[in-house]
Parts: sequence; C-alpha cells; structure tokens
Amino acid sequence: MKYSKAFERDYRFYSRWCSYNALNKLLTAMLVSKYPHLLYFSNYIESIINRFEFCGRDNFTNKKGDNLIVFDENGVNAKESFFIFDSNGQIFSTNEPYLLKNLYKSKASINFHIKMWAEGRRDFTLSKVEFLRYCRQNRFPLWVFKAVEAQRWKGFDIREFVEERLKRSAEIDERNRMHIGCSCREHQMIWFNRINAK
Repeated sequence: MKYSKAFERDYRFYSRWCSYNALNKLLTAMLVSKYPHLLYFSNYIESIINRFEFCGRDNFTNKKGDNLIVFDENGVNAKESFFIFDSNGQIFSTNEPYLLKNLYKSKASINFHIKMWAEGRRDFTLSKVEFLRYCRQNRFPLWVFKAVEAQRWKGFDIREFVEERLKRSAEIDERNRMHIGCSCREHQMIWFNRINAK
C-alpha cells in the first residue's frame, strides 16, 4: 500500500513514541534487575519514558462503539490498519494488535497533551519561546506546534474574559476605597478576616 508523505511523517512520530516507551521500559527493567543500585533512578527514568502514554482511556472505539483493535492472524499489519482507519474510518483486523493499540494510545496522548499545552498558552502559563524550545528538544514535527497555536484560542470567549477582568478591577477599586481611612493594622485584620471567611 502506498502512503502519503504526511501520513509517513505522523506514523514515524507516533511509532517513535510508542516503541520508545515499550523498549525503554524493558531496558529499565533489565538494568534494575542486573544492577539493583539503579532502583533509585528507575522512577526518574520511567517518568521520562512515560511521556506520551497517558491519554485518559484504555479502550479505543469508533463513534458507533466498535473496537478499533481486532486481532486476526491473517489480518493486515498495524501500519496499514492505522492508515485505513485514519483516512477512511474503516476498521480492518490486524496481526499486530499490541503495536496498533500503542499507536492509538500514542496518538490520543499527543492530542490530549496538545489540548493541555493550548490551555497553558491561553492562560499565559506557557510561553511561546519555552514551548518552541520543548518541541525542538523532543524533535516534534512542526504540526504539533501549529496545532497548539491554533487551539490556543479555541472555545475562548473574549466578552467573558473582558467582563471578568472588569469585575475584578471593580472589586479591587471598591476594596481600596473602603480602606482609605484605616490604619495599616486595621487594614491587615480586615483582609485576614475576609480571607479566612472564604
């Protein structure tokens, strides 16, 4: 089967992360079994390895509820099954169910992380320079960065944001007006009581 350049790029990216995870977990287990003094570092190593393993789900189904991973010894390989579902939405049985599951898990995890990074960019807790550096360090394709930037303002209502900011500034102005004649100690006690009341 002939694949597009975009699919080949994405497949390499997803398979790199899922094979990277599986292989490094095995290597970590082997190292710790052979060198027990490395047990201390195994949690650190696993935290690096499991970067794209969490996606929030374990079963992968289509919109109808059909399982995407159907095992058959005479089925197609995982790459072909992944491509057919990704492009046409059809489910083909595979002779590599473990690899196919890891591909779906890797794809779902990366999409989940893209949503989290986009929220960080929207809330200004993740700077563009910092995220770009992270993408380069991990050799992400450019589409990951573009997807985060495109989703950054998705679902963001500017009116809600402005109303919230105006409400906050009005509250701050009101608090400041109330305490103009207070001494510093009285002011601290009023704020302390308000914080504890919440």
